[in-house]
Amino acid sequence: MVKLQLLSRRAVFGMVVLSVIGLFCMSLPLAMALDSVVGIQWTSPSSGPQIAGYKVYMGTEAGMYGLPVDVGKVTTHFIPELQIGQTYFFAVTAYDAMGNESIPSNEISRKILTGSYLLTAGVYGGGQITSHDNKIACQSQPCRYIYSLDAEVTLTAHAHQGFAFYRWINWTGDSPACRAGTSCTVSMNQAQGVTAIFLSEQ
Repeated sequence: MVKLQLLSRRAVFGMVVLSVIGLFCMSLPLAMALDSVVGIQWTSPSSGPQIAGYKVYMGTEAGMYGLPVDVGKVTTHFIPELQIGQTYFFAVTAYDAMGNESIPSNEISRKILTGSYLLTAGVYGGGQITSHDNKIACQSQPCRYIYSLDAEVTLTAHAHQGFAFYRWINWTGDSPACRAGTSCTVSMNQAQGVTAIFLSEQ
């Protein structure tokens, strides 16, 4: 984890924390080079002017960045289509409603390696999903976690009062492990997306 101090011409934006939260590889046809995705996250400063949003900078050389990506007020961002074997450098700036942008934060770097995938879990209706390792715990908003290649992740559906678990939907294929029951075991041999459906008992 790298501590960052973001500064503006007009005001100090405060301290944020920027860290790499993982990476995953997308399966592509054999004729194509494999790409990877890296996730970064940071903590909003606790002092300074009102932050209107953040910009993420990326490059393949330290201190040398391309055009920024305006990610709005979120503090987590996934960057797709990164070359496996390449080292990338990342920095974040904050900006206010007037468009005043801070100087870039200290940078972090990550070499993109193969061997991990993103699991996205979602809930429809009144319930929640948890994973056996407590990395996934979501109710209304989708949750994401990056797992190592071939990890076995067991998700459990928990119905809220007045609702009953109905079924799993696996958006990346019809996984036999997710066809019945409140538990769903997902093999992380590709990026996976699973939703638990809960229906009202009334």
